[in-house]
Amino acid sequence: MRPDMTDPHMTEPDMTDENAIPPGPLGGILVIDLTRVLAGPYCTLVMAELGARVIKVERPGYGDDAREVGPFIGGKSAYFMSLNRGKESIVLDLGSADDRPIFEKLLARADVLVENYRPGVLAKHGYGWDTLHARWPKLVLASISGFGQTGPYASRPAFDMVVQAMGGVMSLTGWPGGPPTRVGTDVYRQWQDAVRNYRGQNHDGTPPKQGAIWLTYYPGVMLEVYPHVLVVSTLVPQGPRKTLNVVEFYYPEEIVAFEREYVETQQAAYLETCVEDDEIALRMDAGRQALRERGDDDAGPYQSPMEDGMQHFHEWYRRVMGEGTAPTRTGN
Repeated sequence: MRPDMTDPHMTEPDMTDENAIPPGPLGGILVIDLTRVLAGPYCTLVMAELGARVIKVERPGYGDDAREVGPFIGGKSAYFMSLNRGKESIVLDLGSADDRPIFEKLLARADVLVENYRPGVLAKHGYGWDTLHARWPKLVLASISGFGQTGPYASRPAFDMVVQAMGGVMSLTGWPGGPPTRVGTDVYRQWQDAVRNYRGQNHDGTPPKQGAIWLTYYPGVMLEVYPHVLVVSTLVPQGPRKTLNVVEFYYPEEIVAFEREYVETQQAAYLETCVEDDEIALRMDAGRQALRERGDDDAGPYQSPMEDGMQHFHEWYRRVMGEGTAPTRTGN
């Protein structure tokens, strides 16, 4: 929906109506939102909840990557809606000569511009801080990135697990004597408690030999082994930009029969992690799309070890399987 360009701020509610919601502390503030996925949209969501009028600018054809992250309700992403409720939306291509004047009209009326591009991307479009401040001196610019706008890591992306690892907090979690482990949410704590309870009753309280083993059968099948569960994920293409991920869970018979809490907490933890996996996949896809549109080679590998690790795995597999055996022909 294109916002009303003649009305730069939200209309104040009629306070004579006893059911009217009073304006929040940011009432009358206009925010232009160039962000996507999680950190930026959550920032502008808070501003909208505090009364600001937020106009979200999305790229043509694709919109925010989060629109493709499940679960879906009525064909729409619940993840996206949870972070973008209460906002308006407009589709603009900042590289288009037709769309740039519209974007600049928004900036002329705006109080705040929020973006979470990689540092330097906004400037490439002609909207760096020096340009913005010269043309619209009252505009406040908020830039969100993993490692700030300057410094040796400025151009690097950062997901939650990257920050946890570099900050050292992963060294404080996990099983005693085990490797660094990602900090879990309450959902993960419940599963960890279920694992400990089960092993306390059936395995003398000893921790599992491994936390996770992943095997990718390129290109469409992934096997994941967690304590007392095998997860099989199969990717089924549905179209050029849509893929169905069929996930199957396999447990020992005694867990299925008597440990329902184990099953429920494990699946809840697994599905929580899937949201971050979706974000990574969407950003990889967006990167490939940008390369294609630019006419560059978009062939992989781009993700390690998911893609380039496959060659290493098969070389190892052939070497191990071939040790002590002679090649034989088994027929056609």
